[in-house]
Amino acid sequence: MKLAQPVSQEVVQQVADYFSVLGEPMRLKILNLLRDGEKCVQDLVDATETSQANVSKHLHQLLDCGYVT
Repeated sequence: MKLAQPVSQEVVQQVADYFSVLGEPMRLKILNLLRDGEKCVQDLVDATETSQANVSKHLHQLLDCGYVT
């Protein structure tokens, strides 16, 4: 049996950060709403019943991790 190559701490942190984005229910709601295509922020605000600032904050985090473009 061959052992796997060790993974750098930087890679481990990047993977942890990537998956931590999915740990927030609001971000999962937003991703679910976007799975059928683009939506304007106001549509997301209405659907999630939260503020525009909150939706924008979560969209920014999703964008940073590459979940949305």
